[in-house]
Amino acid sequence: MFVSPRARPNLAPSFADTLSRAERRARGAFYTPPFLVDQVADELVARALARTTSKAHLPYPEVKILDPAAGDGRFLCACRDLLVAAGVAAGGDPDVVLRHVVARCLVGLERDQRAAELARQQLGAGADVRVGEALLGGLVAERSFDIVLGNPPYLRSSDLRRADPDLYHRLHQAFVATRERQWDVYGAFLDQALRWVRGDGDVGLVVPSRWQTGASA
Repeated sequence: MFVSPRARPNLAPSFADTLSRAERRARGAFYTPPFLVDQVADELVARALARTTSKAHLPYPEVKILDPAAGDGRFLCACRDLLVAAGVAAGGDPDVVLRHVVARCLVGLERDQRAAELARQQLGAGADVRVGEALLGGLVAERSFDIVLGNPPYLRSSDLRRADPDLYHRLHQAFVATRERQWDVYGAFLDQALRWVRGDGDVGLVVPSRWQTGASA
């Protein structure tokens, strides 16, 4: 049964909350508060619906949304609810619209199998949450999404080098954002997001304010 966006319960605990402090630091995984999830999803989904469908496809919206660091699926759940609400408002059957949105509109990438399974459970039957390292390529096609959103890992290159030397060496110099002596993984996600999104699409990633002053910016 579809639950309206503002009536849905918060996902609790978040996947990040199930990790120890050391695990969170090693992964750069931090909880995203519900109000921030809703703020990002509200703006981007409204823009995508206005831009890509002009109501023509409602009650079955054709908006492709990617969360490349899906975690427990909270950003995708927020987008799901907004898309279904738009479809229902246009006269669609709630359950039919829900199945369409989950199967056709939403894609999540997540490197942790446990988090990916939680995201699938939260999104519902048919959810497309793929397990793998998003930044290494091959999981999704480039230029294929109307929206790329989420909360990527915050992990400095020096910490990544200690925690996962192989991934560090594969990312170093692979992106404009990873060419400086010190960089952060979220910068690589910003860089790659511009390759995943369509030319007229939107990127909404939650990143630290230091992005405005860091050399890798």
